[in-house]
Amino acid sequence: MSHSDPALIWQTGTVQEDVPGRLRLEFAGSAACARCASGKGCGAGLFSGLLLLSAPARLPLPAEAGYRAGQHLRAGIRPRRLVIAALLLYLLPVLAFVTGVLLADALWPASDGRTLVGGLLACAMLWLPALAMVRRWPVQVDRIAVCPGFPEPTGEPGRPSG
Repeated sequence: MSHSDPALIWQTGTVQEDVPGRLRLEFAGSAACARCASGKGCGAGLFSGLLLLSAPARLPLPAEAGYRAGQHLRAGIRPRRLVIAALLLYLLPVLAFVTGVLLADALWPASDGRTLVGGLLACAMLWLPALAMVRRWPVQVDRIAVCPGFPEPTGEPGRPSG
């Protein structure tokens, strides 16, 4: 499996020192994506902003791996994991909204306002716990690889270069 394995979805991050001797891989938000900045992105930046997921993601790194602060790495995940998170955060709330609308319409057939509120309440009742659950999930990365084309930091492993 190479660092450009097409079976994985890759995200580039920078190694940061958390506390002395402990490293993490930090991923920039969608603002760092050139396609998002030009308005030609996939839409993930828009949705992550709507879902309050715009803070940089952080992944703890094993100390024995020998990474250096400032080093650029790529983390790869299987598409299945992304699909499961998307279903929880996008599809299930939409289905809850439609179910809430249909139920509220059955209870109050002539009230569009109550129908809308019923749909929104059902959506929120499902989306908020799903969001909390996804945020608590441990990040499961299938592969970490050094990014080609970036200069390597010069410091000792686990220490910032400089």
